Amino acid sequence: MFSRVLLCAVFFVVLLINHEPCAAKTNHLCEHPSSCGHLTNISYPFRLQGDPENCGDPSYQLTCENNRAILSLYSGKYYVKEINYKYSTIRIADVGLQEDNCSTLPLYHLSENNFSYGDPYMIPFI
Repeated sequence: MFSRVLLCAVFFVVLLINHEPCAAKTNHLCEHPSSCGHLTNISYPFRLQGDPENCGDPSYQLTCENNRAILSLYSGKYYVKEINYKYSTIRIADVGLQEDNCSTLPLYHLSENNFSYGDPYMIPFI
């Protein structure tokens, strides 16, 4: 049982948000945070597609599909499971994975080789 849970957990990716804190001074803050499904406080640096132009950073745009926040990254689509603003991380899961079904496989391959210097996201060293 433990190995099955561990196997499922391997397919979740945590990314560091590589934004400049001083950029918030350039009025990218919205009057009200956006929401999509269980994410009820989508705010700077993130923005939802359709938010006013001054909201968030376009490099961190999310879409809301079927009441689920989606991050499009390197030709792949990922469900946004959690955004942790305190630690500047976002936890994502491949849209091909089904909850509670470890026999599903990811649709998109994502590794540290996808990222380069200056990308808005990076995989933390663990």
